[in-house]
Amino acid sequence: MIKTYLSLLLFALISLNSGAQITNSVYLDYSSLWHFYGGGWNGIYSYETFTTSYIDGDTSVNGQDYYKQFRYVHTITNSTPVTETYQLYGPSLLREDADHNFVYYYGGSESIHLFNDSMAAANIGDPLPALGANCNVENIEYLTIGSQTVKHLYGAVTNMTPAGIAEGIGYVGPTCAVGIEGNEMMVCYYRLGDSVCFVGGFAPEDFPEPQYMNVGTQELDNSEVMVYPNPASEQIVIDAVNVINWLCYDATGKLMATGSAEKQTIVDVSSWKSGIYFLHLISEEGTNTIRKIAVD
Repeated sequence: MIKTYLSLLLFALISLNSGAQITNSVYLDYSSLWHFYGGGWNGIYSYETFTTSYIDGDTSVNGQDYYKQFRYVHTITNSTPVTETYQLYGPSLLREDADHNFVYYYGGSESIHLFNDSMAAANIGDPLPALGANCNVENIEYLTIGSQTVKHLYGAVTNMTPAGIAEGIGYVGPTCAVGIEGNEMMVCYYRLGDSVCFVGGFAPEDFPEPQYMNVGTQELDNSEVMVYPNPASEQIVIDAVNVINWLCYDATGKLMATGSAEKQTIVDVSSWKSGIYFLHLISEEGTNTIRKIAVD
């Protein structure tokens, strides 16, 4: 596998005015991140795609709050010479409704993408609760993400590890029929420092880094929160009023450090890899402010 890393982490502190509060979220989180692999033949050459899907900010449409979901795709075409391209798609607007379905907004209307409550209640022999599925649930696997247990449902395709649908995660692979050339399969899913993988042979560095540009939530007044220097190389200082705890995650959702906040808290980042990190600041009232920091 040819690995070429594109360094496009052009850090920008873009603070969204929306600051939308996402409600009814049991599965989705600002740290949610998906890795997909695909491959096929374009008629002349074989190719591979390595895709990172992630949430970067939120917005409101007609009073309804949505996450902004992006897809960053690295395509390797085995021509002579080998060519590599990177393409950013999005944002798609995604939310989790009161029934915990994943709902997309497109072209002025909403459509359900993942029926999470139906998946949670499904038993073997029930109709597979997947879009366009015409088969029944053939097998159920239980997955653990942190302290949460979710179901991985298989349809008629049970002899492939990257197959079926996963509650709160998405479509892993073929459901009722073997996929066609070019279909993607989910490799791993990450959330809040936890992960679950469906197929081996890949590493996180095989996939492009998310191109984060937006701050997630802004629940604390900016005047009450200062995080500096940014970018940082040795340490960051958290100077905040009304913050009692902090957690910092890398771009894949891995928890890097956590602690109790004081009036001025110093976090050592000297051993961290260069990249984008997300600092969660928890207030006395339980609100969560996310600040993006860069380590160089």
